[in-house]
Parts: sequence; C-alpha cells; structure tokens
Amino acid sequence: MRYYDTQQADDLAGCREHLAEAIRLGGRKDPDAAMYRQQFAAFEGTHWSTERAKAAPVITAVPAEVRKALRMAREALEMTEEGSPHLPVRLVLVAEFLGQGVDGPGGLSEAVKLAERAVAVAHPDDPRRSRYHNAHAQALLRLAEHRGDRSMAVKAQTSAVRAGQLAHPYDPLQVGIVQTLHRARALASG
Repeated sequence: MRYYDTQQADDLAGCREHLAEAIRLGGRKDPDAAMYRQQFAAFEGTHWSTERAKAAPVITAVPAEVRKALRMAREALEMTEEGSPHLPVRLVLVAEFLGQGVDGPGGLSEAVKLAERAVAVAHPDDPRRSRYHNAHAQALLRLAEHRGDRSMAVKAQTSAVRAGQLAHPYDPLQVGIVQTLHRARALASG
C-alpha cells in the first residue's frame, strides 16, 4: 500500500521483498499459499501496466519480474480448487498477463479460454464479473487483431458491452471498457 501511495523505488523493492518472503515462508502447504502468489502477481501486473502506460503501449520487452509474476499467477491457479470463490479472479489474472503478450502471441488463445472459463464459473453476485467480461473482451480483441479476424472482433464487442452493463457507472474500469469497445468496433467494421 505504501508503494501505491509514494511510487518510490525503495517502497517498490520493499513490496517485492515482503511478497517474496511471504511466498518463501509459506511454501506450498500454507493455507494462504495461493493468495500470496496471487497478490504477488497482481502487484507486479499493476506495476507493469502503470509503467507501460507512462512509457508506451507497445510491448518491446517483458521484464523478468513480469515473467515471474505470470509464473506466480499460474501457481496460484494450480493451487485453487474447482468451485473456489477465488477461481474466477485467478483465471483472469493469468488471462490478463497472457492477453498483454507476456508469452507472446501464442498465449492469446489461452487468454481467451481462461477468461471464458472465469466468466462461466463466476458466481452471479460476484462484483468482479465486469472485470472478467472485460478481460475476455480484451483477449478476444488482441487475438482478433493478431489474426485480422472481424468475426472475433464482433464477439469482443459483445463481451465489452456486457462488461459495461455489469460495471458500476463510476467504476474506473468503464474507461478501459469503452476503449476496448471502440477498438473492437473499428476492427469489426474494417
């Protein structure tokens, strides 16, 4: 939390150190082992998105920390039982990394599948359902752009519209949903 407030390099290093220590101390048998990995991955994902937004939207190289975060997100997912209320968010966490190109274009298809599964298993009252649909829309859109597939862009539009319907009007996610929707419409219309 301190890093999010200060944006200082010392706090960034401290956050990484504390999360890594929690994972090390807890091992794989700790009841919260998946949560520690999820938090590590979510922190690195947020940090990377923020840094990319400052620099450039195009990925030039994926930092080692981000690759490690994807590994942690995958481990958290592997540790999560079917039917767990944590399953959808952990599916989407991996999907978001893959959808941003962490594993290259080959990971886009997997991102779509993981996001679809998150949407399917999410409880109807889960307040993060908008995020799941938005992750699905973004993964579909990136795959559609990669393949030049207009029909897939139409599916991305549909998922983005659903995300917008589920999001609270003042949710900051609405901006990203609208951007995804506009990009999908542009690709679908040619």
